[in-house]
Amino acid sequence: MQAGLVSAEALDAVLHDQPDDGRRLGEILVARGLVSDAQLTQILSHQLALPWVSLAKVSVDPPLLALVPRALAERHRLVPVYLRREGDRSILYVATSDPTDQASLRACAEAARMDVRPMVAAPSELRAAIDLWYGDGPRPVPEPRTSGPPSAGAMRVAASVAPPPERPAFPKPAKLPVAPRVEEVELAEDDVVAHVSDPPAPEAKPLVLVVAAPKSLVRTCRIAAVALQARVQATDFLTAGRYVRELSPFAIVVTEDVYAFDRLGISKLALDADALLVIWSDDLDAEYLEPLLDTAHKHRTRSRS
Repeated sequence: MQAGLVSAEALDAVLHDQPDDGRRLGEILVARGLVSDAQLTQILSHQLALPWVSLAKVSVDPPLLALVPRALAERHRLVPVYLRREGDRSILYVATSDPTDQASLRACAEAARMDVRPMVAAPSELRAAIDLWYGDGPRPVPEPRTSGPPSAGAMRVAASVAPPPERPAFPKPAKLPVAPRVEEVELAEDDVVAHVSDPPAPEAKPLVLVVAAPKSLVRTCRIAAVALQARVQATDFLTAGRYVRELSPFAIVVTEDVYAFDRLGISKLALDADALLVIWSDDLDAEYLEPLLDTAHKHRTRSRS
């Protein structure tokens, strides 16, 4: 409703029928043509601060698919997309249409014998990816799924995408705006963050990295970071990768517009840094930023202890 996709009357009608229908709210909205598959995915991505991954742009090798058998992928409607190694520890990132389904994530983690992190993908792309990546073998009957409420607090996000090979086209999202490439973006002079050619030497204080953000957001981040005794570094796209490699920020902050221009590239920055990706909206109050950064800082502290 806040995004202007459905009216209050339409939503009330769906909520009235949902107890007898048995499907999730989003599934009913898509089935009735009130929102598209891709629009529902975008809303979930924004609500949960998780990246929206287009599986048509992801390249997955057979050894990665072997970590999640087809029967499990079919049953829980998820696919592996990236494997991150941190010393002796491995983390498997999976694309799913329901990142709040903890039972599915646990089943995947048990099968892969490693930690699993979710990303959001459109249900239609998940079906196409399973058929394409796993081949034409027999398809088991999916088991019923149950979904719990989203976990409280901020969620750490990350994604990685390899250059796509020649593959059959996936179903295209309907009526979605085409985002321009990053290099085509023009910002007003007052909103451009000064380019820093070389990252400064590492400091003891933890780092929040703000990428291609207006000065007003940089100031908001610095105010929020005071309580954490963290420092805030503003940068552009050209040097963001170097900051991630050399200074390992615990949080990366971008605006909604910047994230829309290069979702996968920015998500990969967060993955490489093992950082919380904060996609900031002008509709949010500044007071929300401090608890997000605090959650990210606590996660980093626990993971390195």
